[in-house]
Amino acid sequence: MKTVFLDTETTGLDDDAQAVEIAIVDDKGEVIFESLVKPTVPVDPGAAAIHGISADKLASAPAWPDIAEDVKAALAGNQVVIFNAEFDTRILKATAAAHGDPAEWLDSLETDCAMHRAADIYGSTNRYGTISLINAADRAGVEFQGQAHSAAGDAATTALVWWAMAKIERRRETDRKRRERKKAELAKQDAKPNRLSPKERAAVEALRDYVSALANANLPEPPAGHFGVLEKMGLDVFAPIRAFGADRALAILDAILAGKTTHLRGDDSACFYGLGIRLSHVPHTQVASVKRGKSAAFTAQVPFGHPNQFVAGKTYRAFMPWQIKELKKPK
Repeated sequence: MKTVFLDTETTGLDDDAQAVEIAIVDDKGEVIFESLVKPTVPVDPGAAAIHGISADKLASAPAWPDIAEDVKAALAGNQVVIFNAEFDTRILKATAAAHGDPAEWLDSLETDCAMHRAADIYGSTNRYGTISLINAADRAGVEFQGQAHSAAGDAATTALVWWAMAKIERRRETDRKRRERKKAELAKQDAKPNRLSPKERAAVEALRDYVSALANANLPEPPAGHFGVLEKMGLDVFAPIRAFGADRALAILDAILAGKTTHLRGDDSACFYGLGIRLSHVPHTQVASVKRGKSAAFTAQVPFGHPNQFVAGKTYRAFMPWQIKELKKPK
């Protein structure tokens, strides 16, 4: 099955409208059929002003019975793309019916509407929810072929727009498949237990005990003997500030110890930072790094650090590099 593109120019837009010109081009925009068609009804002056086909030009044009077989040969058995498929198909049927031709083969045509596809991809440009061929060509970045409102020019332009849209849809499909593969990979990673080395396990357990003590407002000593291993794991320990988030930090550490993959939230870096732990590339998480420069709000639980540096119950904000400022209006 080949893909061909059809366009018609008509006597008007009313129910009795017929074709005055028919053109069919191949997938490269080359004309395979083009002809004027002598209608049985007069050409509306408004339509003639648009496409420039007057009664004088149609006086010696062939009628539908003279070209019907050629049109059928070019269309039947192919994928027929029409910019406004509903309208042009109706015009062909009306033209055939005006000459007593049932043209039943038109009912079995494999047609696609480029106009609706263009409206979906590029957006509608009118109150009907559709888009004109000129606007679709502009959105697609293709040059209009021939003269606007000539059947051959419109059909060739439709071909260019159609293939431009096909590229967009292929890219979208590629992106969709990539997302699906990534989702499947993450699901597979979630299902696969993560193994910690003995040193990593001991370091994370020590860090968990440390965070747990912080959560209980104790003043524990940092797990100094594990600093090196923890830093390699992306858990860089420094002076704590007793921030909020200890429960969340404990949940993440428990997931790492259990061999489960944990998905970090956007505020998890602030949660760890407030506890005196700079969180970066942690094994068995789905976040490779944490952007620096963001601030973390916390509420002091008890006075600590330098005398009068923090006041219990007041809210502060931690900045990177390290700065502390009291928030006058706690969030």
